Amino acid sequence: MATSVQDLLDLIVDAATTAIGDAVAADAAVRALGHLGRALERAADDSEPATRERARRQLTVWELATACRIVAAQWPSASGRVPELAAATADAVARSAPRLDPDQRWAVATEVAVAARHCAESAQRFRPYAEVPALTRVQRLAALVQQVARVDPSGPHGRACLDLPVAAQPVPQRARATDVADAAATLVLAVDRSMRDGDLTMRTALAACAAAESCAQHASAVAGMLAGRSPSAPAYSRVPDSWRLLQATLLRFDDGSRYAAPSASALTEHALALHHTVATLAANHEAIDQVATAMRYVANQLPTIAECVETAVVGWTGTGRLFAKARAMPRSEERVSEFIADRAVIVRPPEIGPVLLVARAAQRQSAALAVELDRTAGYVGRQPQPNLVRALAATLPSQVGISRRANHLPDYAPAAAPAPSR
Repeated sequence: MATSVQDLLDLIVDAATTAIGDAVAADAAVRALGHLGRALERAADDSEPATRERARRQLTVWELATACRIVAAQWPSASGRVPELAAATADAVARSAPRLDPDQRWAVATEVAVAARHCAESAQRFRPYAEVPALTRVQRLAALVQQVARVDPSGPHGRACLDLPVAAQPVPQRARATDVADAAATLVLAVDRSMRDGDLTMRTALAACAAAESCAQHASAVAGMLAGRSPSAPAYSRVPDSWRLLQATLLRFDDGSRYAAPSASALTEHALALHHTVATLAANHEAIDQVATAMRYVANQLPTIAECVETAVVGWTGTGRLFAKARAMPRSEERVSEFIADRAVIVRPPEIGPVLLVARAAQRQSAALAVELDRTAGYVGRQPQPNLVRALAATLPSQVGISRRANHLPDYAPAAAPAPSR
């Protein structure tokens, strides 16, 4: 399964808890504290003006981070699985920290504090280290962070970042449940990175949307099967429709990439890999637990793709990169001459409203699908990203409202995707 910060921290806790109390394991646990201290420093590095509650959070996290770094500096270098996992966690937090808001930083810090407490306890199980004051201080400060978190916890949105993928592995040709999760994580990371770097083009965005449509089609069928309903029920069938509508809307526009000379694109290859792995896995009706778990992971990623596409469209319009035929744009007095001559025009920010509407509809419908798949997680398979799906559920007002919007999706489809020019 693709790795997240929460996965890495869980592995650290498991390894530290089961480690034998010898000198090698103790030294490795202390070494891990140094990396966890680095992760805490990045989680607490918040440049925004701090409120009183946020200042209390920052103070406790900084004290724990300092204690971890001090105790690690007093020990000789050591290697092992626990410090390797801690180093990977610190690197992942460092990469994502600039994009995290205060609530997300606090969620990361509280989970890292749990891992730091277990590492300190693991080190003190070695009798010569049992009374080391520096290790005892780490345990006390980690417990303090957890106490503050119980009084002032992070919300579902904050904890969602713990489940976001931080790394992905190459996808083999033969699809297994873990391969599907890796393929989904690879595509989401590629779309997010391209969007943030300004490299996402209309061509690659359409490829990502096509893969999302395929995933939504298979995920809605699995959701219907798990719920004992027909896969053609409106609550499920409308999710792929929202992605088809988004593609139809985007086809009205171009940024110069759609009709350029074909060139190899890593993001397009990731989209194709996800499509093939999902289709292969969905055809496997024997390992239903693995299929359900993998499809939950895939469905959880779809809202992120829609959000990235929406952000990219806003960025293209703001920089004047997006153009379209005048007859494919909303009617306006300023475009009369261009409409008559059927000329291409630069798209202005007020004219992308229908596109943003459809992208948000795809995001909402995909979130509803992920929540629906989560309903059966206790019976068939498991939920690989509980924090993320809780955050998605918090964005949906009610299940009744979700179904109502799903049933009325085509009502605004003509406005979002006007008829082709003749």
